[in-house]
This record gives sequence, C-alpha cells and structure tokens, in this order.
Amino acid sequence: MNRIKSGLIVTLINISGATIPVVSGQTIQVNQQSAYSVEKPKTGLSMQQVESKYGSPAHKLPAVGDPPITRWQYSSFTVYFEHDRVIHAVAHRS
Repeated sequence: MNRIKSGLIVTLINISGATIPVVSGQTIQVNQQSAYSVEKPKTGLSMQQVESKYGSPAHKLPAVGDPPITRWQYSSFTVYFEHDRVIHAVAHRS
C-alpha cells in the first residue's frame, strides 16, 4: 500500500509540473548614514552632561507624565530624559 501511495505522489508531482522555484533579486542600497553617523548622548548621562557636551538644545520641551519625561531637541537628534537622566536619543531623518 505504501508503494502505491508513493507512486501516486510522484505521479501527481510529475503531472503538475512542479518545479523548484528560482529566486532572483536586485541589490538595494540603503543609506544608513544618518542614523549611525550622528553622535548622540548615551543612556544614563545627566542633563548637565548632555548640555556641556552638545550645547544648549534648540528646544527644551517641558516634562510630561509620571515619571516625568523631558524632551530636548537638537538639530540632528532628540534626547529623552526620565527625571534628569538620558533614557533614549533618536537621530532625525535627513
């Protein structure tokens, strides 16, 4: 019985013309320069350390929520603080 099932499966594959798909593609160049080449403040730095290293931000937005999250916007990145410590910095798109 197993030989009959195996033969039937092989026959069905042959009849259906099943082939192994051929994959082709093209090269896509991604510009990752903006996200990786912008020097941003590291997590854990204080507001005072950020300001002394990067200067005054273009905009200082007030704290929101609990715990308070403050956002400073520079020309090429934005820094997020929890209380007075950096929790994240994000590069702006070019």
